[in-house]
Amino acid sequence: MKKLLFLLLCLLALNCNSQTAIVNKIYTSPEADILPSFTDDPTYINDYIARNFRVSEIMKRQDDFYSGMITVHFIVDSLGNVSDVNSYDSRNIYIEEEIKRIITAMPKWKPAVKNNEFITTKVFYPIAYQINNNIFEVNKTNLTTVNNDKKASGFLKLAIVGTSAIIIWLNFFNK
Repeated sequence: MKKLLFLLLCLLALNCNSQTAIVNKIYTSPEADILPSFTDDPTYINDYIARNFRVSEIMKRQDDFYSGMITVHFIVDSLGNVSDVNSYDSRNIYIEEEIKRIITAMPKWKPAVKNNEFITTKVFYPIAYQINNNIFEVNKTNLTTVNNDKKASGFLKLAIVGTSAIIIWLNFFNK
């Protein structure tokens, strides 16, 4: 009887070890029927970032006027949680870290939908910004989610940079 019980326990242990966790596939924007969103207003994310951005003492010691662009990418899971926040195209580590802090601390998003089911999605979000007299501002030309299509992403970056250049030029020459 002890041998039979021991054999059953060994088989049960082997069966438990052979099971693997179900890993959700991470979709990109073009694969989703409905894209993930922070709120119903696609520009609210810009306001949220600007409101929660803290200009550090190091940033205050830099120029009075600074502008740039950063692209963050992160995961919005099927429950709306934000994770795996990363960035690229940043020229300022302090701004990069602050934006990553803000995105990581965001409340839940509305997850993406595919075939009437919530899915995990990778979000690419370009942020064109400026710091003017220690006030952080986000340009309102951004989209909530940008897909992986290289031509579309390149065009969007060009449009945002062009708009930012015009805003900077107007601010500079209207002083």
